[in-house]
Amino acid sequence: MATLFTNCAKAGEFTPYLPPPGGGSVEFNFVHQNSQTGLFAQGSARPWRRFEQNAYQLSGNYGISDKLAIDARITYSDTDFVPNGGGPGSGQNGLSDTQIGVRYRLLDELENAPVTLTVGLSGIVRGLYTPTSIDTLGEGGSGAQFGVSIGKLVTPKLALVAEIGGRARLNNVPEEFFYSAEAAYTIHPRFSAWVGVTVSNSVGGVDIGTSGFAARGFPALNEDVKLWQLGGDLSLTKRLSLTGSYGRKFAGRNTVEGPFFRTGLRLSF
Repeated sequence: MATLFTNCAKAGEFTPYLPPPGGGSVEFNFVHQNSQTGLFAQGSARPWRRFEQNAYQLSGNYGISDKLAIDARITYSDTDFVPNGGGPGSGQNGLSDTQIGVRYRLLDELENAPVTLTVGLSGIVRGLYTPTSIDTLGEGGSGAQFGVSIGKLVTPKLALVAEIGGRARLNNVPEEFFYSAEAAYTIHPRFSAWVGVTVSNSVGGVDIGTSGFAARGFPALNEDVKLWQLGGDLSLTKRLSLTGSYGRKFAGRNTVEGPFFRTGLRLSF
């Protein structure tokens, strides 16, 4: 039941590049997802006429030192299901899972290292919702997340980023591993574009429609997601940037298939 921002965050969960000491950014993002197709262990199906989800996120980061930064994000989401067959619709809204964490840079290209290498650790606090469907407001349990990200400035305009990590939560939520890769290119001093792929896989868990699912419910879902994204960042002023992306969940298990888009404003300081 990964939230939109868990799977649609630019550059994965932990970017290797830190804000400068005493500096950082605050960003507001809106993400919209819609789908008519569910991806299940038995194959794809269309159990609803319409599924829509909106997410509103406030996030920020701050550089404590040259090698250490803190990050936080809080998200409010709403979902709307309209089933096939003319039955009544359903949905919910509320506070999604919140994350607060730290990143520590182990290697820096600017200090003659071959790559920039950063590790991250964050705590996950369950939000205010009831997990009653796939792609709901959160995973249904508090926990922790760990990641390792690596970046390489191939040229002054081209950067490559890769990441691998995992999440562990309470309340019978299966452990999850994720990895992503991204390429970003500076087209103009005020505009850069990027393309990325993200994959997340649950370890164990149950499938919708099985006896195990009836006993354990949605938090225990074996959920896998694969998605791609295209995005860009436009500098409006020295400190204010407009960000956005378009992508699609193209494969998975116990999730939805379909497009999503993200738009946001970032204020740097």
